[in-house]
Amino acid sequence: MKVIGQFSGNVLTKLWDWVRSQNLDNCVRSRYAPQRLERWYGFGSNLQSLKNGRAKIFPAERPSNPIIQLGDELYPGWHSLLVCGGKTDIGWHFDHGHFTKEAVMVNLGESIYSECSAFNGYKPIEWTEHKITDGMVVEIDIKRLHCAQQISATRFNLTWRKFKPEYLEQLQF
Repeated sequence: MKVIGQFSGNVLTKLWDWVRSQNLDNCVRSRYAPQRLERWYGFGSNLQSLKNGRAKIFPAERPSNPIIQLGDELYPGWHSLLVCGGKTDIGWHFDHGHFTKEAVMVNLGESIYSECSAFNGYKPIEWTEHKITDGMVVEIDIKRLHCAQQISATRFNLTWRKFKPEYLEQLQF
């Protein structure tokens, strides 16, 4: 994990206002975050198995222009934005195979983000914990085994991702 920025003041207030105005639900259930509420923008993934042929990419609503511009500044060329809220704890996992390994996340609230350096299957042996604070912008390697534990009573995160080249033809612009 690499800290690449920090929002504060009016910008942070506007981000909080925007995420609170979003209708988040649990339409795509993650077995690692069963109580998470979410909403996809741009293009989303149903988070099902690629190996079993159940994985699907779907078009989603475009976010508002300020959020598009923010994504363009933080992660040029992004295809997908996942906004999460509710109970944002998520167990040890690797992100879906549709996506490239880099992602950029804006954290609203506080959490502990852990990334594993040694593991056996999905069982971590060695890991590093990072406290992520309100407004922090981080670049993460979503192909490393990782998890997050919510600290603050209310937490949201906005994560921009790119699809791997072999899936780009499925994106209908």
